[in-house]
Amino acid sequence: MKKKVRKARKNKDNEKIKIRKARLADVRSCVKIGKTPELTAIYAFTEKQAIAYLTEYVKKGVLLIAEIEKEIVGFLGAESMLGKFFFVDSLAVKKEKRGYGIGTALFQQLRKECKKRKMDFIYLTAPLWNKKTIKFYEQLGLKKGKGLIDFYEKIH
Repeated sequence: MKKKVRKARKNKDNEKIKIRKARLADVRSCVKIGKTPELTAIYAFTEKQAIAYLTEYVKKGVLLIAEIEKEIVGFLGAESMLGKFFFVDSLAVKKEKRGYGIGTALFQQLRKECKKRKMDFIYLTAPLWNKKTIKFYEQLGLKKGKGLIDFYEKIH
């Protein structure tokens, strides 16, 4: 089956998307973008907790930044797991910049990072209720998993 590729809308004024690794100074901007119900962990955290959480990705994982004309418009956080795979924990794009290929550009850069590190695959989850997110991942060519149910316990 041929992979269906979604065409990105043109950015206003044909703005160029730049993807780079995050610096500690970028974390606060990412927290602001990530305060969305789709990102359950960041959404539920206090600002201080969210900053600490994403700081760990800068130090120990992968935190990729999408910029348009030096403005941070999106990010992707992933960590390397045993078994040679990346677990994508967060992918967020500013609401007004969605649909312009930013999420796709972030994911393509993660794929390059996987190849560089000789990772075997990428794993992520998406909320069942978020049909747009599920469609986005399918359009990227990701396969739906089967048979997993999330379990969690809130301690505090």
